[in-house]
Amino acid sequence: MDGLDGHLSGREFLVGDAATIADICCYSDIAFARPSGKDLAAWRNVIAWTERIEELPGFAQPFDLLAMQDAEIAP
Repeated sequence: MDGLDGHLSGREFLVGDAATIADICCYSDIAFARPSGKDLAAWRNVIAWTERIEELPGFAQPFDLLAMQDAEIAP
C-alpha cells in the first residue's frame, strides 16, 4: 500500500489526468480491503484517490454489482 500511496502523491489518478482501466483494476483491492477491516488511514493519498474514483459518473460499489442475493457466505 505504501507504493500505491507514494505513486499517487501529487497525482489525481494512476496514469494521466483522468481515470483509466488501471484505476479501476487497482480500486478493487481497496474496495475489498474495507470489508475485511483493513485500516487505510495511514495512506492519505490512497484515500483521496479512492474518493475521486467513487465520485466518477456511473460508479457503483463492487458488491452492488455482484448478484449476491442467493449467495451463501461461509462463516
